[in-house]
Amino acid sequence: MKLKIGVILALWMIAGWGNTGSADAQRINPIKIGIIVPIEHLALQKIVNSFKNTVETAFPQAVTFDVRVSQLDLKLANAIIDVFMSQNVDIIVPIGTVTTKMTLGKVKNKPIICLAARYLESERKKRSRSNITGVIDHMMSRQQLDFIKAIFPDIQKISVIYDLGNEKLFAEIEELVNYGKQLGIQFQVLGIQHLLDINQVGGGIAPDTNALFILKDNLLASGIQLLIPVAKRYNIPLITSDEGTVSEGATLAFGYREEISGQLGGEIAVKILQGTPIQDIEMQTINKFSIFYNPTVCSGLHIIPVLQQYANKNHYELINIQNIQEKNPL
Repeated sequence: MKLKIGVILALWMIAGWGNTGSADAQRINPIKIGIIVPIEHLALQKIVNSFKNTVETAFPQAVTFDVRVSQLDLKLANAIIDVFMSQNVDIIVPIGTVTTKMTLGKVKNKPIICLAARYLESERKKRSRSNITGVIDHMMSRQQLDFIKAIFPDIQKISVIYDLGNEKLFAEIEELVNYGKQLGIQFQVLGIQHLLDINQVGGGIAPDTNALFILKDNLLASGIQLLIPVAKRYNIPLITSDEGTVSEGATLAFGYREEISGQLGGEIAVKILQGTPIQDIEMQTINKFSIFYNPTVCSGLHIIPVLQQYANKNHYELINIQNIQEKNPL
């Protein structure tokens, strides 16, 4: 009974309903949450599943989710936002920086919870009437490069491939290149517009490069199976920035567990549904980083002991990707 009363009050405060029309508000007036996924790949699936599980735990059988994929198509993303507005969803959850900015441009009177987006608390505070909060997706390029240098101390050149359509990556790559100079590392920077470009760009990898690297890049993460043969062709490690790509065959990654982003976002949604004004909920930052490694590939490189030492020294979680479900439950 307490749960039903809580759901009714939450719906009243979000949607402004004056009459639920029934005591069984969970069944007749379910909470509706629209989720916009920029493209399908394992890391984003983990975020969505964790978000949904967190909300459903707090409001069992009281929430419906409409999850739609825009395939990195801005027109399709725009249409999805329009659909959610016409459906009068209670919360819109855009995933990724580009999707978040599009949603902010169109949605003025509904709560927005952004996930895996580079949207800072300082930006949120500049809005006269903030209807957004979420989980910040940002790692310092210095942290990533320090990790790579520690594991491969003799590394001199890295080829980084990125999505030309993702403007948030520009500053990160500039930071990488500048910090690389301090560490004696050169970068070959290669941009693509479509996944089909990987084969062409892959043929232009510098012969003296020591590693292939991708940032938190949805386009490249969705095409990880195309990057693996490129790395094998040059006999170099494929270093990424999320656990999903390592699960699918990359060598190793420095980042955070995607479930944490979804869980934090889900906790924010629960607070909003329970009546906390969204303007009172600050952006959340993930500070717990992990090292993910593919044991099959890394054992051949003889770097697992080095990974363990680095993880212990910096208090990072070291995760054998084959054991992640059993070893690291939420």
